[in-house]
Amino acid sequence: MTDVEWRPLMSHEKQSELYSAYWSELDNAHENGRPVVWCMGMAPQEIFRAVDAVILFCDNFGATLAMAGISQELCEVAETKGFTMELCSYARGHIGAQLTGRNPQGKPLRKPDMIVYPSSRCTIYDGWAKVFKDMYPDVRLVSIDVPALNDGMSEDEQDGAHAYVKRQLLEIIELIDNRWGHRFDYDRLAEMVGNTGAAGRGLLAMHQTMRMVPAPVSTIDMFFNLFPLFSLRGRPEPALYYAEAKAEIDQRIAEGFAAVPQEKFRLYWDGVAIWTRLPEQFRQIARHRAVLVSSVYSNGNAENSARCDAARPLDSLVDTMLWSFTNLGLQGKTELISRLVTDFHADGIIMQVSRSCKPYFVGERMFIKKVAERTGVPYVEVPGDMADPRMYSWQEIEDRIEAFLERLAGS
Repeated sequence: MTDVEWRPLMSHEKQSELYSAYWSELDNAHENGRPVVWCMGMAPQEIFRAVDAVILFCDNFGATLAMAGISQELCEVAETKGFTMELCSYARGHIGAQLTGRNPQGKPLRKPDMIVYPSSRCTIYDGWAKVFKDMYPDVRLVSIDVPALNDGMSEDEQDGAHAYVKRQLLEIIELIDNRWGHRFDYDRLAEMVGNTGAAGRGLLAMHQTMRMVPAPVSTIDMFFNLFPLFSLRGRPEPALYYAEAKAEIDQRIAEGFAAVPQEKFRLYWDGVAIWTRLPEQFRQIARHRAVLVSSVYSNGNAENSARCDAARPLDSLVDTMLWSFTNLGLQGKTELISRLVTDFHADGIIMQVSRSCKPYFVGERMFIKKVAERTGVPYVEVPGDMADPRMYSWQEIEDRIEAFLERLAGS
């Protein structure tokens, strides 16, 4: 086995500029007279950006703390206040950051004016938001009730769920008008939803290059490139960024570049990224001439955002909430993952089990087993977590993946 170093896209450096601008905007929001809205999950950031609010995407902040190497200590701070280790590590890290004033990107996070979250299969959002309501009693909580798209729902039932969520978005717009004195600009909303769609399609085009054998990039590259789509929804910059990154990948293809030289195994990754160990993940798998080529966490979010259409802005935002992966039933999840395994020519599946991420963990073994049965592609289960390294043993992950790849080599 030969070590293979991860070679990030050069365009990734430009993401640092977007990141700096994002945090500068948050740091100076109140001084500039702009409201601050914390969004969780698929909460419609575009609605709030349309009235010039500044957005913190809380889920990505949890990943930021992990990549900065301080998520564990902040989780531990939250635990001293009674929050269990079984609670989402994004939430524990965020709570710890607020309690200590820690922010690796700049000033301590400012008090939000509003926290918006979908109340769907990810039940942690409600408790996460209410913790901050206790810290900041005058903050307004806005919950969007998103019905699950369970298997077997009729078209009429799906239409009813869509109409129900859309009514709630209209109520949010009315709330914004009354609270901040804005007359809502639907044309601006349409422009922003169009920007999100363009960004989703741009990121999706990057993913599609991994159908090639050998793959010019890996899913690890895609994980590193999720920030613009996740945290800058509605802005024009993500689509421009992804177009430049796609051009760089096309150049790699023209030059015959392979993310993993002499690629032998192609793997699907299930679950959230282990943000504390991304480069190590690439090297560990690449040593066996294996490469990650698809993941519902990355591919699925790109596909879901690509459905956004400026011609139907509110309906597009409803669709992104209803059709997000975690809101699907067992059959819907099985079909989506089976397609990602088949279309990207995966030889194996790595099922990363994050106990603290209930939307992915609950039922994961069941639908991955069904995917394996449907596709004939074997899988291995590894313990992990997106932000708390105490929840797993890196050595155990390495041992399980190594044994799995040796089994693939012998089959």
